[in-house]
Amino acid sequence: MVTDDEIYSFFENARPDSTPVLKRAVEVFDLYGLNTWLDVIGHTFNNSEHADENQLMDLMLDDLRFMLNHLLIVQGITPNEDAHPPLDEYVQFVKDIRGIVDYDPKETMLRLLESDESAETKLLHAVEMVGPIRMSKSCEWIADVDDGIPAALISVMTDTPVVETIPERIQEIASKMFSFVQKFDLTQHPFGRYLTSPNAIGLGFLDYVRQETPMGLFHKDLSVKEGLEVLAKELVYLAILSGEVAGPLALIQTHIAPIVTDVKIATALITEVSRLVRELGVMGANNASE
Repeated sequence: MVTDDEIYSFFENARPDSTPVLKRAVEVFDLYGLNTWLDVIGHTFNNSEHADENQLMDLMLDDLRFMLNHLLIVQGITPNEDAHPPLDEYVQFVKDIRGIVDYDPKETMLRLLESDESAETKLLHAVEMVGPIRMSKSCEWIADVDDGIPAALISVMTDTPVVETIPERIQEIASKMFSFVQKFDLTQHPFGRYLTSPNAIGLGFLDYVRQETPMGLFHKDLSVKEGLEVLAKELVYLAILSGEVAGPLALIQTHIAPIVTDVKIATALITEVSRLVRELGVMGANNASE
């Protein structure tokens, strides 16, 4: 497995001016608790044998941008797919979102967050107050901001619960997820970040798979039992999280073929998923029909 020292060394030799960006990005990942960054970049580093040094650098910088987008999406912030902000500024932007709740004087920030402006305007203005990224730039980087974000920030800053109506469907999914997580001792799993925001619950199963694939979802040795068991649990996790009526087993059976093309491994994986669903019982099936 590649080490962080190896990645830093490669950056320093291949494109030294990008090393500071990598270091600042890693600081942001640590700030958000995203501990899979090395797995993502390491997978690219170890599996791009046909890329030359410059192409490999571009691929790994794309990995950094993807992970920054991921951190925004799970907070309810939708990046503009057509925008391509300078990576160093984008790192700063994502960092400064985290810094909103620590802004001093707090009263000034609260007045902004409690104003009648749109959620997007309030967020981007708040980021401008925290750091150097101007709204005139960041407004081009973001496609949408969930309406509940200002209230969530106020809740953290005032240490008061958010008063909001969470849709019944999301509450039901969250209840199933917490039961699943507790039953299989997954309370420390990185996927737990989805459970911190109602906006990140109830998305499409394939949307989660696409998000997690570059983050290491399939970077496991599926030829051994342990690798299959871990992947099966993670796929069931994402299927329950989606809340799709088909339920985990049907979802994974439908979508597994394009992902795991080895028939023997795919069969073993589905068998393990079936076992998990049976063990979960009614709770494990989104429509309780599996």
